[in-house]
Amino acid sequence: MTDQILTEPLCLDDVHGARITITGKLLGTKLLYPKWGGRRLHQLKWLVEDDRGFKVYVSAPTLRDDDYDKLHVISDTSDGWRGLKFKFDCEIKATNDARFCLGLRPTKASYLPTNS
Repeated sequence: MTDQILTEPLCLDDVHGARITITGKLLGTKLLYPKWGGRRLHQLKWLVEDDRGFKVYVSAPTLRDDDYDKLHVISDTSDGWRGLKFKFDCEIKATNDARFCLGLRPTKASYLPTNS
């Protein structure tokens, strides 16, 4: 399927398997360690609430260096980034909950500063 930019509410079942742009607020982060031990192979996961009302659980996307510089002024840890707005593309995998999905292979991530 081709990339899609959707701005209206959507049925996650309709976009299952498609790559879409997620724009939303970071609700939380979680650091996962592999079962076999070691801290070198950890994974950072994000829970993001999209502006269209659904939530996405996804591996933390790689941000551009200039975005990291802006974010480290706010907080040195990703845990301090809660409530900030991000934009990225990912493949959607629908779940049984119509307001929750899994994001796969996130790309093109950027931090969206708010004017406050």
